[in-house]
Amino acid sequence: MTAAHEAIQATLAEVERLRKIIARGSSKQVYSASELDLVKANVHTWLHTRRSILVAAVTESSLKELDSAYRDLLGATNRGTSRTRYLALLKTLKRSLGNLQVDKAIELSGPVQLPSTPETPPSFASISSDAEMQQLLTNRWNECVGCIEHSLPLSATVMMGGLLEALLVARINKLSDQSPVFKAKSAPKDKAGIALKLRDWTLSNYIDVAHELGWISDTYKDVGAILRDYRNYIHPYKEYQHKKRIAPDDSKVLWEIAKTIVRQVLKP
Repeated sequence: MTAAHEAIQATLAEVERLRKIIARGSSKQVYSASELDLVKANVHTWLHTRRSILVAAVTESSLKELDSAYRDLLGATNRGTSRTRYLALLKTLKRSLGNLQVDKAIELSGPVQLPSTPETPPSFASISSDAEMQQLLTNRWNECVGCIEHSLPLSATVMMGGLLEALLVARINKLSDQSPVFKAKSAPKDKAGIALKLRDWTLSNYIDVAHELGWISDTYKDVGAILRDYRNYIHPYKEYQHKKRIAPDDSKVLWEIAKTIVRQVLKP
């Protein structure tokens, strides 16, 4: 069985396990932290592992329905979504995976080769005129590469998050008018509805606002959130609690994603 077929089979099994767990719940809405964590883990596995394998075998458009359902599934965890809605989304995922398996049988039977992009740091001059800041961003990029090359996946993921956060701060600081940043719907606010100062923002906030302002595309906004969550595993208890491990191959996939986000943010 090829890697692409294995990815589909594994995803189908994960979706079915999640469906059974959600179906067993007694409440009309899903509020349980354990259930929500399982939903997020399922989405994360698709975005940072399974999807990259499948997109190397079939076209991006072939995964459009799957991506949409997974986005809806992830979005559902941010509110008191009904159990029936979760089950409907999981049913859609199973149907879409089955259709993909049949419709793209020939493509899925071939070998999978993940594309890679250059490791040479881009010019950060467009984001900051400060030579020292440009060098710091270049250093962060090179440290990401070093961690990847030496199979240090957790360190690599932490460095990627730091690079993206620094880059987004630099882009905001370069703006002559920062009002759109603080007026964005996704900008974090205090109880009075006033936007927080940048020093109180998290990587999640920066990514959400960057997406709203058109700096980051829909696909990479979602995957950027995965990078954010994996970065949190610098805390051992979170890694223990979620039972997730970052393998060297995982960090390689995340690095390809991070490089793409960096280049999107650098565009004028």
